[in-house]
Amino acid sequence: MNNNFSCKNFISIKDFYSNGSCKYTLSELQNNKKVWDNLIDLQIKVNNVFQNTTLEIQISNAYRSMLHHLQIYKNNGVLTQKDIDLYINDNVLPTKNIPLKSLHLTGEAFDIIPLKNSKTTIKDIHNFILSPQGLELIDKQDLYIESLLHTKTWLHIQSKAFGSYIKNKENYDKLTTQERALKRFFNP
Repeated sequence: MNNNFSCKNFISIKDFYSNGSCKYTLSELQNNKKVWDNLIDLQIKVNNVFQNTTLEIQISNAYRSMLHHLQIYKNNGVLTQKDIDLYINDNVLPTKNIPLKSLHLTGEAFDIIPLKNSKTTIKDIHNFILSPQGLELIDKQDLYIESLLHTKTWLHIQSKAFGSYIKNKENYDKLTTQERALKRFFNP
């Protein structure tokens, strides 16, 4: 199967290793079979959500190593260089409030933004996700979305349920598609 798409509303394999925030080579990603399989699985699901839209999207974050993950939080002022050095030199993870089990670390999460120089805005992407069609597709593709209140400039989408998501099959089947999909939003 060819997983490269030329349409602007599709995420391509190139997005996994050439986006602005992380630089991994294709071979580095493919050498980690679990991460690679997770990325491809999520790519297919996300493309199924956006394929019939006119939204032009790209990935700003997909897979990240623990070091890269920690550096993001250093750049945001949450961690210090001392925290990074402790991890590099002693393999000691920081105890500060950062997501050490982020699904970006296993290739099971994407941060999606509008394609650079396109007419698509993050509001367009958020509005689509909240539309009946978007909610239905999220549910159908078994995807989970971080609260849009916490991701005002991107869309965080992941393939695994978050810790507080409990799918009670008996009650779940009684919900409408929109009610089921809205349960797929979570606060970090």
